[in-house]
Amino acid sequence: MNSNVPSIPARVRSFCTRFIQTPCSIVVAVSGGADSVGLLHLLCQIRADLGIRRLGVAHVNHNLRGEASDKDMEFVRELARTLGVPFYCRNLDSSEKGQGGLENWGRRCRYEFFAKLRESERYDYIATGHTADDQAETVLMRFLRGAGTGGRAGIRPVRDDGVIRPFLYVWKEELIRWLLAGNAGFRTDESNWDQGFERNRVRHAILPLLRKRSPDAVQVLAGIAEVSREIEERAGAFVNKWERSYVYELAEDTFEVDRGGFRVEFLANRGLYRCFQKREIPFDRSHIGGVRDNLRKKGRAFLLPGNWEYLIGRDRIRFREASEKNELESARTEVVVPGSVSIENGSGCISADVVTAGRQQSYRGESNWSACVDAKKAGTTLVIRRSELADQFCPLGGTILHPLRRYLKKQGLAAFERETRLVVATPDGSIIWIPGVQIADDFRVTSQTGSVLELSYQKM
Repeated sequence: MNSNVPSIPARVRSFCTRFIQTPCSIVVAVSGGADSVGLLHLLCQIRADLGIRRLGVAHVNHNLRGEASDKDMEFVRELARTLGVPFYCRNLDSSEKGQGGLENWGRRCRYEFFAKLRESERYDYIATGHTADDQAETVLMRFLRGAGTGGRAGIRPVRDDGVIRPFLYVWKEELIRWLLAGNAGFRTDESNWDQGFERNRVRHAILPLLRKRSPDAVQVLAGIAEVSREIEERAGAFVNKWERSYVYELAEDTFEVDRGGFRVEFLANRGLYRCFQKREIPFDRSHIGGVRDNLRKKGRAFLLPGNWEYLIGRDRIRFREASEKNELESARTEVVVPGSVSIENGSGCISADVVTAGRQQSYRGESNWSACVDAKKAGTTLVIRRSELADQFCPLGGTILHPLRRYLKKQGLAAFERETRLVVATPDGSIIWIPGVQIADDFRVTSQTGSVLELSYQKM
């Protein structure tokens, strides 16, 4: 290593002086690998110099590697005992990982645990062992996804939630030499060689090829992150103003962006980047551009990675986490009669049954949440979808087709409700029933009706 480069302890001291406030308390996220173990050892050595009042160790057992996972946990527990610091552990159940992929599930669970631990045990910071190598890999991965300067800024030295990365200017190779020189043991996770994971492919396949062509490629990538972060910090004041002006928090899993926020593309791109990053929505440049491209498609819904979607309203775009049970939240669905389908995040159900004419109790239920129509006219396949801009509707007793959105407005529905209202239609697009509103006159039950289709919406 170049003798002009400061030692690892010196770089960590410099990091802490630059990025954190002291005196402070820190809990270190330790997996058992070289990076996190090295960070714990180093912080223990220089804690007096840095003004660290308390140190703790946090470990997450993902229970993905059987006995090896348990041995990692016991190794970290014993390390904490030897160093005389508190040990905190969370055991995960991998059967509950849900959607979003194994990596995203593990990362989400880890940071949820760290955040709760920081609050309950009153630590100032959570320290993770991300190194300069991790930074280079992250920048390259985001390059390949088409990220702008926000994405190329890579791993942040300090996050708003108190997560810090003191090893971000330390290279893995020199870190391991430092550990071995001090006779410090660490665990090796064999899954780090599994190239089924994107980061491992970048680490073991792509970066070695880049190094062959340019030996300092990894250092260059890490340098790009530093420059990009400085650019983003300078633009941060403008993005902050954009966020205050145009973003509306509705719930933990729902937010809206005013359409006015898209007038300046530069700010809209960075604003959306920040919104997605805060909520850990996986995305690339195409998803940011896709939101802008879809602005004119009012009433339509579009998917985002990570089980998120957005709906184009007249005045705002609503972003929300979709239910894995709910196909309707992101697309239309077909129902073969008789049948039923779960809707609205599994909280409701639309059912369709055929009965002989005259057996039904009434043609229209209370508040129009149930209805009877001519089964022959409705057909054997129903389409349940959101209202669309081109939809037309002739209500029961009427003689004229009205633009559906205009009709719903007259019924007192707000703009967003008009643009996202569920309708039951035929495959060719003719609306049969608007749950909670009205049936179409063309599908009414008459004296000529032989069989009746009973439709109902029920809350689960």
